[in-house]
Amino acid sequence: MQWASRSLQQKPDFAIAQFILAAGLGQLERGDEAREALEKALRLCPAFATADGFPFRCKLAEDRERLVEGLRKAGLEE
Repeated sequence: MQWASRSLQQKPDFAIAQFILAAGLGQLERGDEAREALEKALRLCPAFATADGFPFRCKLAEDRERLVEGLRKAGLEE
């Protein structure tokens, strides 16, 4: 989350960082902040409005699963 926050300070329209921030906040159960971050991410990149269509790749499958789980907790639809 630190990386995402720093990235967004430098480039507020960096969609990937916004999604990562939303996922991290979702995993931390910070619901309101996570939903707000997810809403911003989806405004920047509305094509990723569902977890099934989420295109980010990670080296480890479990990292992607954690990322998507955090986004679901933030409110991303199935």
